[in-house]
Parts: sequence; C-alpha cells; structure tokens
Amino acid sequence: MRDVLLLDLTMPQLDGLDVIRQVRATAPKVRILVLSMHESPEFVRPAMRAGAHRTSLMRKLQVHSAQAIAVLAVRRGIIVR
Repeated sequence: MRDVLLLDLTMPQLDGLDVIRQVRATAPKVRILVLSMHESPEFVRPAMRAGAHRTSLMRKLQVHSAQAIAVLAVRRGIIVR
C-alpha cells in the first residue's frame, strides 16, 4: 500500500510547491496528488516539475468524486503528467 499526500498549491501559510519539494526530499515514495482550483498551466506545470504525481482540478460540484478517483489512481501507481 502506498502513502498518498493530498495537497493544495494555495495555502494560507505554506507554499504548495515548497511542500512538494520537501516531501520529495524526505519521503520520496509518497505519492503526491495536487487538488486545486487552478487549471492554468502556470500552476500545473511547476507542481509536476516539483514532483507531484498528478494534479486534479476541483470544481465545486464534483469535489468528492474527483478526489476519490484521483486518490485511487495515484495509489495504484497511475502517474499523469
């Protein structure tokens, strides 16, 4: 079983990209799934370069089902870049 980190890029006190880099350095086997309201490449590409395994756009009406599908995909080792 794999550990999966759910992460938002925009947080009040932390920078999501820094968190991704720190997790990559200290726990390289952890799968990182970024859930974000941002869909533009300016947000997605840096997250993938920093080591996220997948990014998923969260729209208000589909949040719960999208989270479940994305977590299962990352947990199974499906990496979407």
